[in-house]
Amino acid sequence: MRFKALALVVAVLCLVGAAVPVLAVPAGFYQVTSPGPLDSFSIRLLIESADHFAIQSILFDLTGTEAVAPGTQSLVIDGSPFDIADTTGGTSIFVPIDTTHFRFDFSSFDPGDSFAFNWDPDIATDSSYGAIIAEQLGTKIDITTSLGVVSGVLAQDGDHLTALIASPVPEPGTLLLIGSGLVGLAARRRRSA
Repeated sequence: MRFKALALVVAVLCLVGAAVPVLAVPAGFYQVTSPGPLDSFSIRLLIESADHFAIQSILFDLTGTEAVAPGTQSLVIDGSPFDIADTTGGTSIFVPIDTTHFRFDFSSFDPGDSFAFNWDPDIATDSSYGAIIAEQLGTKIDITTSLGVVSGVLAQDGDHLTALIASPVPEPGTLLLIGSGLVGLAARRRRSA
């Protein structure tokens, strides 16, 4: 009898496991890209969501950037971004926090959506400074989702900058394994009682 029950549980788990896809990136990702070339003055950031959770806001922290101007200075934001391409069916609100931090809040940023904007960062000592794409290197990005906050940093990727930010959600196969283990423990405890 025990063997039949065990065989039935294994067969069900195999069928369910075959129906649950295993994703290449466990639970999706968020990608932030600043297309190159790196010495370009035309700075555009593109944010794409391929995760399962909606984005509520994106915070940009420029304190890790370094301008090539004389002296070590981080980039600053002293004006509003422009040429904003909002998500499908949604709107964004630009929220300046201080000279090195700003964020966008979204009414709707669903999985599969994208958002883009142009901006002209400067340095604190020169409001007409012409920053190039390479100087955004080190920009920290915090993405607030319906699940929580995930973070990444813009890094060089060929002739452009990219931050690939993975969601901390386990893949479906992991959840299935944990669930089947809990069912097994509950069944064993019930039999021993």
